[in-house]
Amino acid sequence: MANVYTRNEVARHNKEEDLWLVMHGGVYDLTDFVKNHPGGEEVLINLAGQDGTVCFNDIGHSGEAISLKETFKIGEIENDNNAMATISSSDPIQGTTIKENSNFKSIATTGTATITTDDDNWEYQEVKEKDNKKLSIMVAAGVLIYAILLYYYFF
Repeated sequence: MANVYTRNEVARHNKEEDLWLVMHGGVYDLTDFVKNHPGGEEVLINLAGQDGTVCFNDIGHSGEAISLKETFKIGEIENDNNAMATISSSDPIQGTTIKENSNFKSIATTGTATITTDDDNWEYQEVKEKDNKKLSIMVAAGVLIYAILLYYYFF
């Protein structure tokens, strides 16, 4: 069984020399990693002792980074009701309900879509460049018209 920590225990580890973070319900000791963090140590220091899930998700880490994160996992956060996600009335999704499942992942359900914050199983796909066929056709047509006009003008 994994070690279980309270939010107060994690909050005590809020210095560069002793840095813990909560991400996706897990507790991570990032003390040895803070100096090597590719995004800079300030990001981790500012979140020390807190929940960094939203920040981690917003950045869009690679599969390698997600795997590396797991090497620093020291336990799980205690399942307390205060940690449940909430949505304010100013959020763009109206009429949304939040539920908590056994894995401490939040699920938001609307009338038309389901949005999960279980980002442990995502796949990164590189953006593929689109071939602009219309541009190629327009350039070719322009060159052809220009050639025809020059032919009739000079011959």
